[in-house]
Amino acid sequence: MPQVLDPVWIPLTDGCRLAARVWLPDDAERRPSPVILEAIPYRRTDGTLTTDHPRFDFWARRGFAGARIDIRGSGDSDGVLTDEYLPQEQADACEVLAWLADQRWCNGRVGMIGYSWGGFAGLQVAARRPPELAAVVTVNSTVRRYTDDCHYVGGSVNAYDMLSWATTMLAFDSRPPDPATVGDRWREMWSRRLEVSPPMIERWLSHQLEDDYWRHGSVAFSYESIACPLLVVGGWADPYRNAVLELLENAGCPAFGVIGPWAHGYPHATAPGPMIGFLSECERFFGRYLRDDDNGYESTPRLRAYLQRFDPPTTSQQSRSGAWISIAEWPPRDQRCDTLALGDRTLGVTPAEHPAGELRIGSAQANGLTAGSWCPYGPESLPLDQRPDDDQSLCFDSEPLAGEVEILGYPRLRLRVSADRARALIVARLCDVSPAGESLLVTRGILNLRHREGHDRLLELPPGEPVELELRLDAAGHRFAIGHRIRLALSSTYWPWVWPSPEPAVLTLEPSACELVLPVLCEHGVTDLGIPEETDTVAITQLTPTPLSQVVRRDPATETVELVTEPDYLAGRYLIVDLGLETEDWGENAYRIREREPLSAEVRCRRRELLARAGWEVRIEAQATMRSTATEFLVDTALDAFEGGKLIASRRFETRVRRYD
Repeated sequence: MPQVLDPVWIPLTDGCRLAARVWLPDDAERRPSPVILEAIPYRRTDGTLTTDHPRFDFWARRGFAGARIDIRGSGDSDGVLTDEYLPQEQADACEVLAWLADQRWCNGRVGMIGYSWGGFAGLQVAARRPPELAAVVTVNSTVRRYTDDCHYVGGSVNAYDMLSWATTMLAFDSRPPDPATVGDRWREMWSRRLEVSPPMIERWLSHQLEDDYWRHGSVAFSYESIACPLLVVGGWADPYRNAVLELLENAGCPAFGVIGPWAHGYPHATAPGPMIGFLSECERFFGRYLRDDDNGYESTPRLRAYLQRFDPPTTSQQSRSGAWISIAEWPPRDQRCDTLALGDRTLGVTPAEHPAGELRIGSAQANGLTAGSWCPYGPESLPLDQRPDDDQSLCFDSEPLAGEVEILGYPRLRLRVSADRARALIVARLCDVSPAGESLLVTRGILNLRHREGHDRLLELPPGEPVELELRLDAAGHRFAIGHRIRLALSSTYWPWVWPSPEPAVLTLEPSACELVLPVLCEHGVTDLGIPEETDTVAITQLTPTPLSQVVRRDPATETVELVTEPDYLAGRYLIVDLGLETEDWGENAYRIREREPLSAEVRCRRRELLARAGWEVRIEAQATMRSTATEFLVDTALDAFEGGKLIASRRFETRVRRYD
């Protein structure tokens, strides 16, 4: 049986100590083993213990030690966390790697693993080339923080997730360490966090272009700095899937990619399925590169992907139709692209057959309500049937397909378009339309037209003057069936995903100068990634269900539309039996806008975090509201902390930032 040690205190050179939970194989003292490290801010005990333990126990039974670290300022570790992916966090990780490698139960080699924050961290630390780091598994991560994270989408503010995540992090960061671990220091450490933890959105909104702030931690600007092998994993339902293809194409190190149908999470435990034997896949990868197992992993196909097929869109989808394929190398040498012309609302034939003059795109402000969550964590937050948004968009449909069309990669859209306002955006959705008329979202792309030549600068957009641009849609792997139609839907709004331009904008498209380029699936093999493994679990008692709802409210009198959601990554209230600890995560987001009034856009977020055991209870409540004028973004944030039901700290923040969109 593996041995579990907690807390293990890891000292840093500046005197800070990081708290860790360590799993050791039963023979680690006699036979030193490699270590798998995950370093994230989500609290290794009351936050992620129930998902950490099954993974690390599985690997410990197969000869790998494991370490789950609370990064500086989180959980039981010293310090205060003031932003994402700070240089200090990466320097700390390098010290942790050296400390782990020096332990008598370690063979001197360490691997890193993580999804989302942990996936980012693995790449960022790998770019520093610490000698102890021998391999990284990165899941649902990004190589460019500006373009592929929760802050900006296509050069516009991510209305769905920026304030939501900032409010979540403020509540998360403001929780105290556990007195059962740190003793009487807990209140002093908590007070410091409550005094110093800022609303991170202040900094995010202050950097509206892709400047050095976003380039830091973005390995796309230094692919050559990564030398250790990578296993890169993503999901078609997840917004971070582009990193898989980007790293396979650009990294100079050995890199292997897996893309499945999943939402945001590890692929042995996240719907929609099919889920895979991910823990065994990691065992083979780490076995090869952390202890020199002769398992042939270096000959694994560079990309294994789940080619999705049409399923009728639904509010909850536990599994996607499709098949696993393998590609020997990426990008493939025989990659082919099909170019589809745009005609008079037609797609795929030459413009001369269906000539069209200029076409207008002027969308309702609430266009986008079928988009689903920007970052879904499960099958209930996926995109809905796209027909309501299609009806408010300019659509181009192919003829019913006489043969299957299979794509894998990035669709690209070349456009000649003008706007009647100096600030505007364009949204492109690629959909699979069934013979019954159901419209399934395949992928999408968004571009602030002032960012058409790069996100590090603003270009003038003279009203009425055509501009030419290329819009890359997010990566997709999909089979369009015989009899289905391929649909391209274009709109000028996408609420609540994207913060609207200050004035309603109408775009004018010249179809004869536009085309859609599809990456056709090349020669490939078939593959099988197994089924999820059985693992040891942690006993919990669910006290209230995991919150999850999405409700649209309409007021015809005021032409107001409001989407109210409970984020699906919040876990409800439950008891961790072994710790004797109750924990609660609850939240609600509301997105409101009035027709023809983009400056009415408003996002409101509320969060509640609770920790309780006999004789001790603390609660954090955070709320924030974001609005805008034509020239500013306005955010009001409130944070209240309670001990034993008594208010012990209250902070208020007013953020005013000039708009650059």
